[in-house]
Amino acid sequence: MNQHSISRPDNLRDESHAKAIVYNWMKHAQREAVSNLKNLGDKTSQSPKGKKYNLNKIITPILDATDSVLVLRSDKKIKKTIRPTIPPVINTVYFELRQRISHPDISNDFQYTPLIFNDFDTKTMKQQKVLMCLLTDHFLARLLMRTEARNLRGLLDGLITLTNTLMTAIPKDKIPKTDFVVVTENEIIPMVYFEMNSCPTLRTKTYIPRIEWFGSTKKVCEGIISQFSSTHNCSLIYSKDFDKMKLEAR
Repeated sequence: MNQHSISRPDNLRDESHAKAIVYNWMKHAQREAVSNLKNLGDKTSQSPKGKKYNLNKIITPILDATDSVLVLRSDKKIKKTIRPTIPPVINTVYFELRQRISHPDISNDFQYTPLIFNDFDTKTMKQQKVLMCLLTDHFLARLLMRTEARNLRGLLDGLITLTNTLMTAIPKDKIPKTDFVVVTENEIIPMVYFEMNSCPTLRTKTYIPRIEWFGSTKKVCEGIISQFSSTHNCSLIYSKDFDKMKLEAR
């Protein structure tokens, strides 16, 4: 962590305390990574070998940065010891600065941390935003309070299932164009769907860990999880269908 970042205490007093810690972590990590992210699509190849050189020069340091705000990248498993075939598009997922966002479908009284899903064209070296997920302070605070995260990277690890699921759903056009619920083996994340500047946009409503599932919610979610497999460990369910399933399970 940045030497000026605060450490997580053994006991969090309340949600406001958790919010302050998460905001501090974000602020210091973003100072390190945001300038690199802004330049991600501004580089061009200078030689036949320039494309590979620039690709690694631009993206890899961001991925490897201490407490980087980048969550993941679709081709990160390519081994450096093997000459890789660079894919035509690399998906990157990262955070933008916490900000106030104006839109009729969300409250203007709060600030949000945008989680950005980009397609990075390795030929043109340009990036295109394909999905934005607005994380509320309430969501991030609950995530911190219900995990053992000691730093930002630990907190982001709690979002890996969500980001992997959304990243996989994007090219298959599987993101529901209405409010929906993300169900994994460990949590429920209700989402609000809308569009902003022609970009599909999500907003987290809250974070509900498995330990807090009760009654019909627990019964429905355990039924959904029973259908999971090694290649399918998350479901996106329309909110209205999820509510109907809970009603029927009572």
